[in-house]
Amino acid sequence: MTALLLRIALAPVLVGGSTLAAKKWGAAVGGWMLGLPLLSGPISVIMFTERGSGFAQSAARGTLFGLVATASFCAAYAAASRRWPWWGSLLVGYSAFAATAGLFSLVHLSLGGSLLLVATALVALVLATGRPGEARPAPEPPRWDVPVRMALTGLLVVIVSLAAGYLGPEAAGMLAPLPVLGAIMAAFTHRRCGAGAARRLLHGAVVGTWGAVAFFAVLVWLLGTGSPVAVYTVALLVASLAGWTAMRLSTGEDPRSRIRRVATRRSDKTERVEYAVALRSVARPS
Repeated sequence: MTALLLRIALAPVLVGGSTLAAKKWGAAVGGWMLGLPLLSGPISVIMFTERGSGFAQSAARGTLFGLVATASFCAAYAAASRRWPWWGSLLVGYSAFAATAGLFSLVHLSLGGSLLLVATALVALVLATGRPGEARPAPEPPRWDVPVRMALTGLLVVIVSLAAGYLGPEAAGMLAPLPVLGAIMAAFTHRRCGAGAARRLLHGAVVGTWGAVAFFAVLVWLLGTGSPVAVYTVALLVASLAGWTAMRLSTGEDPRSRIRRVATRRSDKTERVEYAVALRSVARPS
């Protein structure tokens, strides 16, 4: 019950934070955040505390393949969004996720072989998403926008959590990165900002998946060999570095430069508005 409540509380906070990040710094940065183990990482910690290192380690191996299935969802949604509305793109994306997860559930390799297979598949999927198109300017969202996203996220996570309770570690691990947050973010972005913005978000999510792969590779390698706090801390640091590097290589730009540029652009806009207001006040007759 404690684990379920934690997942219910955590997921809405994450989708809300990703929504605000995408709104402030652009869909690419929001997608990069979605690619990180923001949900599957805490689920792994819960599995470790409740079932031990052996279960968590086996689940982490399953999650490595689940991440490829999630990236397949992103690539399939991005391709479908060129012709289909958001609901049709969701159906195509989840079909790709199910097919990829079913295929990888039959694979039994060593850690090295698994990582080679995962890396090859991710490179192909990053290329498949291509360079995202231009997005039309986003209208100001209504007040209920973020709360509705958070409520839908919580509902979907409850359903997934109840289903995962009947599965073994590898199947549960493969379900951990189920594209719940990504699906909601992609559908809302697609509906409100256009297919170009959705593809930009999903491309960032696939690129950010390298961080999650690094995180779970460290867990498979080190869990059970030392302090779990140290292992998870090392995994988080490696994930952050890998995700940051992947985004920089993909965009040719340091993500910090993107954030600073957006902040500067907003600051310049604010200064122009304040200057115009000051001019009007000076020109107004007393």
